[in-house]
Amino acid sequence: MTEPEPAELVWAADATLLSEPSYADGIAVVYRQDGDIDLTLAAYDAATGEELWTADATPSVSYSTSTPHITTADDRSVVIAIAPGEMNDDRLVALDLTDGTEVARAPSHGYVTDFPRACFPDDSKTCLMGWSEDSGDFVELEASVHGRTIRLRDAVEDDASDEDRSWFTTETDDGVTRFTYHLDGDLAWDVPVEELGFEVGPEDTPFGSYSPGEEVIVSSVNWMPSESEDRVVAMDTLRVVAFDTATGEVLWSRSGAQTCGTGRSEEIVTVCSGEGELEVVAGTTGVFRGEHATMAGLDLRTGEEVWSSDLSGEDWAAEADLPRVASHEGVMLVGAEDPVLIDISTGGPADVDADGVDYLCLDSRPWNYGSTYGADDGRPQHLTEMLGHACTREGEPTEFRRWPVNVEGWGTEAGELHLIARPDRLEAYRVG
Repeated sequence: MTEPEPAELVWAADATLLSEPSYADGIAVVYRQDGDIDLTLAAYDAATGEELWTADATPSVSYSTSTPHITTADDRSVVIAIAPGEMNDDRLVALDLTDGTEVARAPSHGYVTDFPRACFPDDSKTCLMGWSEDSGDFVELEASVHGRTIRLRDAVEDDASDEDRSWFTTETDDGVTRFTYHLDGDLAWDVPVEELGFEVGPEDTPFGSYSPGEEVIVSSVNWMPSESEDRVVAMDTLRVVAFDTATGEVLWSRSGAQTCGTGRSEEIVTVCSGEGELEVVAGTTGVFRGEHATMAGLDLRTGEEVWSSDLSGEDWAAEADLPRVASHEGVMLVGAEDPVLIDISTGGPADVDADGVDYLCLDSRPWNYGSTYGADDGRPQHLTEMLGHACTREGEPTEFRRWPVNVEGWGTEAGELHLIARPDRLEAYRVG
């Protein structure tokens, strides 16, 4: 078991945060809310926490704020953002990372309906808005938001063109929906979802998540009718599928199940099943609505059941609100009334000192944005962000004593420090 390194809180800046931070050249950039409906892009000195500059911003209409994206143009670091304008005249802009001054603006107007693809042509030195398919030195990035995967395309320096670029997603072409995996920007393999037993209509909406791995990709992506207002699906229509990352071979699948659990293991994947329904909730794998359920630990590569245990419907439904174990690998909390620590490899009690366990909590941050993008009723948009922070077993905010080893990809590296966005402040830790 990996021993977590000690973590020291170096500085903290109070703010109503709405995104994880991005970092480059000693500067951290984050979205925050100032006032009731105002969205602000704010930059901080990553070493000291000093606020350097702010700029008014607009969220992408479909996907809220996302994480600020920093790229390079004309040998300078810039932040790609959407600047608010009058009468839906929002513009994609590039702001100088050091002082926030505008260095480029989209030549066309109109609101942005998806994440922008930005580029800086040598002849015009402008930042283009929309879904331009211009050729050039581009890098594909991936963002999975509310169960849908979107590809971002941004200009980068020439030497970044050889970076490893891979993503797993679903794509529909000519009425056929496929699971696809891209490696180094090229399609490596694809599998039609109908071959796996899925019944997907042309207007159905994907939801769920997937766990990428060097050897195995486990997908709990499923579909629901786009016109569904209650966002509830029957459990017996769901399916978990494992793919060989290199070849796309289907290693195993399990019907009537969904990935579950608040921890991870290198060899075991936990799935839950039961008689009932799954309510699709943004930021989670879904909330179970039923009386009885079963949690099982499956061998990651074969799908063989290693262990199983009974759960109440309340136990599974409570999963989204349980703290994640941050300080110990292969351990997670299970249960609604009196959660217990279990070993993911065996399903039995975890052999750890409960007082020495650190946790991480996920909080949803609802907020209103004033722009309605042409809506006639004048009402603000109701948006939600998902942020995390160190917490106690009871969910009370605290500070990290050790840096998380059981939360993959958590925190933003900022030179010698690591940054964490909790809902009410930005924190910088020194690790080790």
